Amino acid sequence: MVHRKIKYPGNKNSFRWLAVVLVFFLLVSILPASGLTAEAANTAGEEDALAYSEESVTQIAGAAGTEPSESPPPASPVTEGEDEKSNHVLILSFDELDSLYAEELAVATGTDLANLSLPAELGAVVERDGSAASEKVPVTWISNPDYDGNVTGSYLVTPVLEEGYTLAEGVELPHVAVRVIDSEGLIQPFAGGTVIINGSMSEAQIQTAIQNELSSYSSVIVLGAKTNAAAELSLTIPQGKKVIWKAKYESGPALSGAMLMLPNFSGTFEVSAGGSIVGNHSGAAINMNGNTFSGHVVVNGGTVTANGLGIYTNGASVTVSGGGSVASQNSQAIFLVPAVNPTSITVSGGTVSSASSGAIRVIGVNAQVTVSGTGEVIAATGSTIQSTGNVTVQDSGKVMNTGSGSAISAKDILVSGGLVFASAGGISGTGNVVSPSGTFSVTGDGVVIGWDEDQGVRQYLQYKKKDISLRTSEDTAAAARAYWDFGSGHGSAMDGIAYSNGANSGFIPLPVTLINMVSVTLSKEIEGTYANMQEQFTFKLIFTNSSDGSPVTTRPVFTYTGGTLPGTGAAAPPGVSITLDESGTATVTLGHGQTIILAVPLGYGLEVQELLPQGSMYTPSVQTDIGGVEDSITGAPTIGSQEIDDNAVIAYVNRFEEIVPTGITPGADTIWILLLSAGLLALTAAVPEVIRRHRRG
Repeated sequence: MVHRKIKYPGNKNSFRWLAVVLVFFLLVSILPASGLTAEAANTAGEEDALAYSEESVTQIAGAAGTEPSESPPPASPVTEGEDEKSNHVLILSFDELDSLYAEELAVATGTDLANLSLPAELGAVVERDGSAASEKVPVTWISNPDYDGNVTGSYLVTPVLEEGYTLAEGVELPHVAVRVIDSEGLIQPFAGGTVIINGSMSEAQIQTAIQNELSSYSSVIVLGAKTNAAAELSLTIPQGKKVIWKAKYESGPALSGAMLMLPNFSGTFEVSAGGSIVGNHSGAAINMNGNTFSGHVVVNGGTVTANGLGIYTNGASVTVSGGGSVASQNSQAIFLVPAVNPTSITVSGGTVSSASSGAIRVIGVNAQVTVSGTGEVIAATGSTIQSTGNVTVQDSGKVMNTGSGSAISAKDILVSGGLVFASAGGISGTGNVVSPSGTFSVTGDGVVIGWDEDQGVRQYLQYKKKDISLRTSEDTAAAARAYWDFGSGHGSAMDGIAYSNGANSGFIPLPVTLINMVSVTLSKEIEGTYANMQEQFTFKLIFTNSSDGSPVTTRPVFTYTGGTLPGTGAAAPPGVSITLDESGTATVTLGHGQTIILAVPLGYGLEVQELLPQGSMYTPSVQTDIGGVEDSITGAPTIGSQEIDDNAVIAYVNRFEEIVPTGITPGADTIWILLLSAGLLALTAAVPEVIRRHRRG
């Protein structure tokens, strides 16, 4: 047998170097090379993200030449049919007509329809945008048959509603029965007396005419008009007698003292619909003084307006109802000084107000002030109601101070319904809203609200209901709410506070600052041992209409400013603008430590997606803070659509703690790598000896 020698190229040193090289490449292939590996992975990720972005969205952030003016400005979404709803008013019921029209109205021949003084407005309870409230409904009048004051007979006069008003089922229009009779005299309702005043009559002549009619009739109606009254008009109205004032009576500045004096007053004086008493002088418009305290002043649909005191009474009771108004510019609207006998002021409908002082002032422990029905008492300074007696607010009554004083200062105060409100400096919650010297309680659906003006200018978001503190009874506290709002279903664009407690709800018009835009801050951070801090990430922004979730298709332009997160050392991205495409979508790109602050109109919903490539080694997490409400999501790069109704912060963090898979992980497998390396080195030393022996053999 012939043995051939196997020749191996090189020498034993060559084999040693070959083994060393093999060990080096083995170590390079299995040990962590974070910079090289992460860079390669991130480069691949960028290519995948770019391909995905181009395929699914339109990249338009910061497009050259794009100016905000090239697209229409964003508009707050309006629900379809909202305007029509606001203009539709459903009449639920009518207030009772003035007592003058309660029975058949008898008039003399020659009386025109215009001289009947039919009201141009009717009090009613209406439903507007789902809320019921008392309101004056404008009307005109028609007659069946056609009215002719020169033809005797009976006529039925009914109101005609303006466009936009409809009757609820079962509601009927009120009517006035008129009978024209062939007799001397003027309008003579229910065998009562009538006096028509005019500018040529002196105060003495007016007084004589009314007193003469009172001597013959239990009820006298005063019609007509007189301005620039220069002297006091004094009327004595005995018990059981009534004067219904439907005239327009106005004083001149030269008048001193009272405009209308009611001495020893024990009857009834009523300022009815269409009637007005206007005091342009410094004295009282109506003054009741004397030793008899059983009289009663009623402002039922008419108005009493004064530069000084509106109504001063020394014991007679006062009632404001039927949409009547008593107002003063420089003093109290109603000042009651009772004697020992109990007396009262009742505001059951209409308004009592003062521009520079408390609206109602009462001296007397036996006096009772009640604000009920739809009555309102309003003042700008001082206590709105100041009394040494008791005050009760009930039904839907309101007592409000919109200046610098409390709403009610009295002995015992009960709020069993309605609203008591005050806004002044130093108010804490409901503190200083009421000031009882005796007891104070809130029951039923009553609402008591205080707003501290020291908190600065009132600001609120157009669609955000920001709750404020209020006081209610313990049994209904959970159902009570008050918040700053903007025209919330009240038929017109009003600023102020909406409140509700059970069946009691309403709106307080107040001057505030309306905020239509909010800021959305989107930020990016990268963390982890193997993260590439230079990598850029793409975000998809999807805007929807909050009302119905539909995409924003108006293609608005949103501007934003760039910023950085503290301590990251990042460079801020340039402030540019984005324009939404036809699906309400746009994209932006951010790197580590970068932020953008986007100005977004209220009423939009926003969904944010981070476009990570498939197989990305990053673990995403996002934290949101929208109007103080925080949330955290881990493992999902998408934030579902949320209504952006307040300033929002959306913070994305991507963490990279793993490397490209090799079957060997750092740390735990280090010992095996070292052992393998030692084995390879030993093999390096052994191979040449094996070869040498093989050659010898």
